[in-house]
Amino acid sequence: MAQLLMPGSVVAMTDQAADRLLKLDSGDAALLYLHLLRWGTPDGLRWPEDRKQRALDQLKENEIYIAAGGTKRCAYWGELLTATARTRKASGAVVNGWHRDTPQVLSQNWPVFSCGCYAQDSSVRTQVVDFRCDIEIGQVRIHDGDLIFGDVDGVLVIPREAADEVLIKALKKAAGEKTVRKAIEDGMSATDAFAKFGIL
Repeated sequence: MAQLLMPGSVVAMTDQAADRLLKLDSGDAALLYLHLLRWGTPDGLRWPEDRKQRALDQLKENEIYIAAGGTKRCAYWGELLTATARTRKASGAVVNGWHRDTPQVLSQNWPVFSCGCYAQDSSVRTQVVDFRCDIEIGQVRIHDGDLIFGDVDGVLVIPREAADEVLIKALKKAAGEKTVRKAIEDGMSATDAFAKFGIL
């Protein structure tokens, strides 16, 4: 079943584009995973400074950039990262942390999901530890090929092996809700609608 990656308070940065985050022909997404940790971790790990640039430059068409986040002491995403990923025809970005450059990100009409905005840039404050690997956000583990769905209410991870079942059930539920709404708008009470359709 689908698992909630982030709560509904996640900001969908491009409201017109949010609902097209995952309208891919294949219905399946190859994902790009990034672990972001604060600069200078307690155990003294250091990684090549160009790793963030390399991770961005090797993005492929229809991929989704996902950043797990670290201490959240700065923004992990902004105008130039959006331009890079969009130009490389990636499908969107999901950042378990902050974004910045909000007007410039919105103007690109490209889906970015984050926890909100914060002006402090990442610069020397973060580093990319790894990419193209499994990743965990909260208690949700994300694997290559999992389906990522995002809209203005948040972001979901649908395990690859359950994707067909989840999508069929979700479309059936959405169609049922449209039927119930029409019945209610036509005068049916919520009690009668639930008794008839089992949806409310």
